Amino acid sequence: MNSPTFGVLGPLAAQGDSRSVVVRAAKQRALLAVMLIRAGQEVSTDRLVEELWEGAAPATARNTLHSLILRLRRTLSVVSGDGKRLLEGRVAGYALQVAAEQIDSSRFEALAARARDAEAGGNLEQASLLLSEALTLWRGPAFASVPPTPMIRAEAIRLDELRLASLESRIEIDLRLGRHTGLVGELRTLVEQHPLRERLWEQLMQALYVTGRQVDAVATYRRARAMFVREFGLEPGPGLQRVHQKILTGRYVLDPPR
Repeated sequence: MNSPTFGVLGPLAAQGDSRSVVVRAAKQRALLAVMLIRAGQEVSTDRLVEELWEGAAPATARNTLHSLILRLRRTLSVVSGDGKRLLEGRVAGYALQVAAEQIDSSRFEALAARARDAEAGGNLEQASLLLSEALTLWRGPAFASVPPTPMIRAEAIRLDELRLASLESRIEIDLRLGRHTGLVGELRTLVEQHPLRERLWEQLMQALYVTGRQVDAVATYRRARAMFVREFGLEPGPGLQRVHQKILTGRYVLDPPR
């Protein structure tokens, strides 16, 4: 049997060869998620109890954790052939013997890092392809089906922020590659989904302007500004204001591909 793979970029998933497994119990999903976040490292029993019960552990917590470990090992045996070897007992806790490339979040971060290197080296086409490949790994919000323990909440926030930053980077690169027309519809959807991301508003204005829609670009700024003033009593940030001024004066120019 090949090494199993795990997905956290969306609902929790475990796959081995042609077989997948659904972890049905909420506490088991949380346990597996915590072990995936710390893959290859020992996680102490005390830390697991703290995570799973968030400081309100009953007297039976350690016995319950032991039962959860046994059941999770049986579940993992469906995709690994040997759940006990995959989820090892250690002196003070447990370790999930999974390599980084077996987890979709690690593959995502590796592809994003390669994209940054490609962009720094002037290979924009390769950077765009790598970021597109990285973003296709996402099936929904990180840890979407998992009860949010403190560790899981923090990791989900970190990964979701990386996803948005990677998406903005891919759009920035595609703008520089001259793919403006195809980006307008995507960016309109994204600013509806993430209205507080000023960079997305900037990119929508840029795409509209470069495709000859200066009036729409200015109207987009006014809409963004009205939202920020209404919701927060604040003017848009300097980046958004700078793009607006350049569009008003006809001085906006995208950085050319290198």
